[in-house]
Amino acid sequence: MFSSISWEDFFSTAASITAGYYTITIILLYHKEIVQRFRSRGTAQALTLQPERTDDVIGPMSDEQPDERISVIDSDAVSVHQSDEEPDSISPAQAPGESLLVGSVADLLNEIKTIIRISAEYQTAKEECTELFKASILKYPHLKGTAYQDAIIGFICEECKGRFTFTLTIQEVQQWWQQ
Repeated sequence: MFSSISWEDFFSTAASITAGYYTITIILLYHKEIVQRFRSRGTAQALTLQPERTDDVIGPMSDEQPDERISVIDSDAVSVHQSDEEPDSISPAQAPGESLLVGSVADLLNEIKTIIRISAEYQTAKEECTELFKASILKYPHLKGTAYQDAIIGFICEECKGRFTFTLTIQEVQQWWQQ
């Protein structure tokens, strides 16, 4: 079927379709301008577009000169008083190193949630879940001994309740941090 079409026929058809597409698009999008151009064909005003004068939201533009009350002051005449008070600023409640720990805790909790969701979905055995939890905890050794450790242990135990056929005790989870 395609062997009966020559390249010349193909290119002329493609050019005709493209030209037709752009012609229709231009007519649909710019029909007002085209009609205006043909109506005022002989006048030079049609070639130059003049903006219409409308009242803006803030009012018309003033042609007046600036007020004479405005004056220029030499920079030596201006004095700046520096305050002894510290400027008000928003500071985090934690120390700078503490904010890094918060990010690590968030990452670890996301990993733990994923492990719990997938393990519950596939009914994973306790030994496999334990190894997955240990592997995640080992990636965050800087959380060991912090206040976040107890919160993470409690989170693991609470999230595992009712989702698995086995139970995890706080003592078991604390042992994972010791290894």
